[in-house]
Amino acid sequence: TDATMYYHQWSTSTVTVSYDEDSNKINVSLTDKENDEMFDMPLTVKVAIPGTWSGVTVGDTELEIRHNADGSSYVYVDVAPETTVTIVGK
Repeated sequence: TDATMYYHQWSTSTVTVSYDEDSNKINVSLTDKENDEMFDMPLTVKVAIPGTWSGVTVGDTELEIRHNADGSSYVYVDVAPETTVTIVGK
């Protein structure tokens, strides 16, 4: 049941990403068209980050920086519906 609900929520979601180069922050917002009382699972989002960042945090949590075959960098972050998560780079 959880997998079906997760997939349904994922299929109706929209992710918005904004990068503030001056403060080394990326804001990731997730919206969906579902009832948040029923569909409230955080979705895992893959977010591209600058290759110059040596560390990444969300709140007090350090995220693992991963790399694509082409050398670009990214992190996975969990974002709940109708919220914004701020990724901070070092």
